[in-house]
Amino acid sequence: VEAASLRVTLGIAKIMGWTLVGTDVGTAFLNAPLDLPYKVIVYPPSIFVLAGVCDPTELWLVHRAIYGLRESPKAWGDYRDAELRKIVVFYQGMTVVLRRCSVDTALWRIQNLESAVFKRVFPVGVRVMIQEFLGTTTVGILVTYVDDFLVAAERALAELFMKTITSMW
Repeated sequence: VEAASLRVTLGIAKIMGWTLVGTDVGTAFLNAPLDLPYKVIVYPPSIFVLAGVCDPTELWLVHRAIYGLRESPKAWGDYRDAELRKIVVFYQGMTVVLRRCSVDTALWRIQNLESAVFKRVFPVGVRVMIQEFLGTTTVGILVTYVDDFLVAAERALAELFMKTITSMW
């Protein structure tokens, strides 16, 4: 994440009265599938050989991103971003999703897809036209940095998003 983006996020959070909630994904790389056009084969760790768990001549085929592998950060980032795009949270009558920022891809806008007021008052076709005209409302910001996450939003929404993210990994 760009330093300026983080400063702007913190400034917006202050102005809006939002709470900041952060977390770190433990062993993040190991969650990401390693989808490469070639196979990665490694020798087992020497500690496993010394412990007698495996033979020193064994070769292992790598299926997941592992620490120390050059391709792992990209594999984790692609996997993380694909999973973040799938998040849909229902909060106080709002359908809330994440939309990646085009300027800084480490920033995600937490957006309300439609207002609860529109939902009660207008039929679906009219709601779609209103949303196309007004766009979505940003109700928070998610900052990502490798396996670290920072949510800025109303306290309950920030905690709900953090709970959703931590339950994924």
